[in-house]
Amino acid sequence: MYKVIVDIAPRTIAGTNGCHKYVFGRYCTKKETISVMESINNAEKYIGVATMEKEK
Repeated sequence: MYKVIVDIAPRTIAGTNGCHKYVFGRYCTKKETISVMESINNAEKYIGVATMEKEK
């Protein structure tokens, strides 16, 4: 399993004591994860910076 993490810094997520990262989604394949990550990073409207992590 892979997950896409989105960092919305300098904004924070309400109710999380200053957290600025959230899990956008979990995916079974690396190819699908990369596709989602790239679409977030290439979006016209800035959402945040997406990165990929492999779950242990």
